[in-house]
Amino acid sequence: PVKSEATEPTSTRKTREATPTMFAKCLALAMALTSVTAFAPVKSGSRVASRTAPMMAEMSPSVPFMLMPKYVKDKDAAGMVGDVGFDPLGLAEFFDIKFLREAELKHGRVAMLAIVGIITQEFFHIPGELYQDPNPLTAAAKVGPQVWGQIILFGGFVEAGIYGGGNM
Repeated sequence: PVKSEATEPTSTRKTREATPTMFAKCLALAMALTSVTAFAPVKSGSRVASRTAPMMAEMSPSVPFMLMPKYVKDKDAAGMVGDVGFDPLGLAEFFDIKFLREAELKHGRVAMLAIVGIITQEFFHIPGELYQDPNPLTAAAKVGPQVWGQIILFGGFVEAGIYGGGNM
């Protein structure tokens, strides 16, 4: 004889209905615990030997397939905050690393000011028909080369004053 749900005791029905949610909870817990292992420290003694021949040059810790930049061994440049030996283009071989870091900070600040300018010009405009275009690309093309020349010359004078006429 086949039992219908009406003849089953209520405790059996509740257990059978709760099984998928318990399974889902256990599955979620197992998935959460396995993702935690990604952040567990690795024991240095259990490293597997590499299948490639060892290289004589030291490799970069940030980009493991590239050589370590030469400035890392320099006592004046090494030890700066956030330095992990990341120089994939090798620019530190041609320029002073302190100059490059200062330029990176300056470019980041200019980019932040540019974003503030793009957002601000949507709401506030300089008086005059020439400055009323909300599209930044067409607005830059409307002002003409004289304005761009003034901006570039001013930036050049500021850079020359900061760096003593081109000494890096």
